[in-house]
Amino acid sequence: MTGFMAAARSAVVLLAVCFALEPSAQAHTKSETYTVWHVAGDSVRTTFSIPLVEADRLTRNGGRASNEDVTRYLASHVSVASKTGACPVTGAVRAVAATEQFRRFELAFKCPSAEGITLHSSAFFELVPSHVTLAQIESDTGALIEQRNTSMPWSH
Repeated sequence: MTGFMAAARSAVVLLAVCFALEPSAQAHTKSETYTVWHVAGDSVRTTFSIPLVEADRLTRNGGRASNEDVTRYLASHVSVASKTGACPVTGAVRAVAATEQFRRFELAFKCPSAEGITLHSSAFFELVPSHVTLAQIESDTGALIEQRNTSMPWSH
């Protein structure tokens, strides 16, 4: 029993060390953003939650990215289209409240048709080739889709 207990104790210590080292080891390789998309008829709303480290990739000097930096970037990397054409943004991209380690932004679109809606985001993929967007897509029918994307086209 003593050998088993020693082995079990060693395994627990090894796991604790692995979990303690994991965040710092992945901090340099992991790039993630989080999005929630609401599709209701011909209207689409999305919220982007961006870790500070990801938002700061948008600055050339290594400083803190401004809201203007992020809104300009998202406006040029996020779009929605329907079967009958591009869906214009309704209002400006806007910063909303977020937790201390994140930046959060909302965008809204109004499509010419509710048919064949396609969501697209190329945000952060050109900055970090291994980037992943975790997307939750909710339709007006109550359908919920969660995706882990290395690129972000989605059709409804």
